[in-house]
Amino acid sequence: MGEHGFDGHGVDGHGVDEHGVDEQGSVIVWMVLVVGVCALVLVLLGHAAGEAGRSARVQTTADLAALAGVDGGRTAAVRVAKGNGAELRSFAISDETVTVAVTDDGLTATATAEPDAAPNDPPDDPPDHRDPQGAS
Repeated sequence: MGEHGFDGHGVDGHGVDEHGVDEQGSVIVWMVLVVGVCALVLVLLGHAAGEAGRSARVQTTADLAALAGVDGGRTAAVRVAKGNGAELRSFAISDETVTVAVTDDGLTATATAEPDAAPNDPPDDPPDHRDPQGAS
């Protein structure tokens, strides 16, 4: 028997501390706390991932609107923004560079685009993909 007359086992065979308190109850409390903290962390991570996804979607819409604006002007940029569920907030052209701002879900993203320096012409000398040893 211990100092206070307890042998370390409760009535039902579970352990008790030196004050005669059943330890099984404290384990349950700790497990509930750990599970609660883990659930909170998962909710916060899910929220952060959702925000990152929303931000990426709005930025992609701005990029597409700017690219559309290079060839089709403001009308094309508006059409692309609306087609992606966003609103074109601003559109500017300076020296062939298009800059747009798009808003969706309370988030705003900006993007710039400019025409290709070279049109989509095939290269003069296509790369040679043959085996350098001459084997086919």
